[in-house]
Amino acid sequence: MSDRPPAGFPDDFPPSATSISPTCRAEMTTYLGGPDVEATRLEHRVLWPTEGQWSAGERWFACAILERGPDNNAAKRTGSLAGALSSGLGALRKCYAGEPLDEPTRVVPCDQPHRSEAVPGVVELGSHTDPAPSYGTMMELSLDRCVRAVETYLGGPRPGVTARSVMPAVEYWSSGATTAVCFAITTEPVTGPLGVER
Repeated sequence: MSDRPPAGFPDDFPPSATSISPTCRAEMTTYLGGPDVEATRLEHRVLWPTEGQWSAGERWFACAILERGPDNNAAKRTGSLAGALSSGLGALRKCYAGEPLDEPTRVVPCDQPHRSEAVPGVVELGSHTDPAPSYGTMMELSLDRCVRAVETYLGGPRPGVTARSVMPAVEYWSSGATTAVCFAITTEPVTGPLGVER
């Protein structure tokens, strides 16, 4: 929890998560010990005072971490996540039963049948304080890097596996969602990780 709000913290209740989320995203990366948070099943949540506390003058926020479990439900876990990404994505890797943009997306453990598997190496696309780039610009910035990241993860090209970069939604750009996630996509479901982290 921070004892002072970030610059731009609003005076009105409830505060906008957009003004706080960039701080929480940065703190989450530091706490977890790696930059690839968006390639995991971990997400941040922002907490702030109740309306009564706000009326009494309290101005604070807290950043929390949620783990997305199967079928997008919150997962229960024990123990600390501090440093959880210092050795790579590991068991927190994001896998989908289908493709990342299928509706609805279905998160599954990577040891279960899946066709989409996030790989290390999210691509930073810019600063949340700048206007969001166009979809085409995001694709230009990320696709070649994702192809290389997938090949590195797989140990080279592999038949039946393609690389895809998944861009952030423009409406979340100002809240700090500024990275593209690289996925290895298989034509047929696989069980277990496709590659190894180096």
